[in-house]
Amino acid sequence: MIEFTIYGEPVAQGRPRATAKNGIVRMYDPKNSRDFKKYIKLAASDHRPPNLFKGPLELDVKVYKSTLKSFSKKKAAAAERGELRPSK
Repeated sequence: MIEFTIYGEPVAQGRPRATAKNGIVRMYDPKNSRDFKKYIKLAASDHRPPNLFKGPLELDVKVYKSTLKSFSKKKAAAAERGELRPSK
């Protein structure tokens, strides 16, 4: 079992961007998405197993986000207790 924590605010995958130069189209990730992917890769590489896994795998991901600033005190308290789930 491999277990690790990645700190920081999660970043959503941005829509791929495209640029054309001399008739050749190049697709790329937005900077925020690209930087967050590099950060995840770096954090995960510290926990890489010595051998590749074989057979079925299970992945359990828990994401914790800060409470929205637009929440009222009542909504923020409900979110802290786990009664109000994020919609995104």
